[in-house]
Amino acid sequence: MSRLSEPAVVVQALPVEGSASPGQIVIVVGMRLGCLNHALLTRDAVAAAGLPLAGWIANTIDPDMDGFEDNVEALESRIEAPLLGVLPHGVPAPKAAAHLDVALLP
Repeated sequence: MSRLSEPAVVVQALPVEGSASPGQIVIVVGMRLGCLNHALLTRDAVAAAGLPLAGWIANTIDPDMDGFEDNVEALESRIEAPLLGVLPHGVPAPKAAAHLDVALLP
């Protein structure tokens, strides 16, 4: 179980190699209880700020999460930007890129 102090959703505007323009937003969703609400509120905040949402990443925080696939599918149907990938639980940061499809970035 994760601590309450850990964010369920992380948003950073970073230049991404292969991206058409730097500063596009990629939402990283920590897949656990409450992630749907957090992700959709974050999507809405990004849109309200007039920022470009390039995609989102599902980060497996809780490897035993009930309904993991259902939650990913629910987010795919509600977030207009593409799912760039699913990060397995415990994947080290240097290996995370192997699980992402940056060709989906605009």
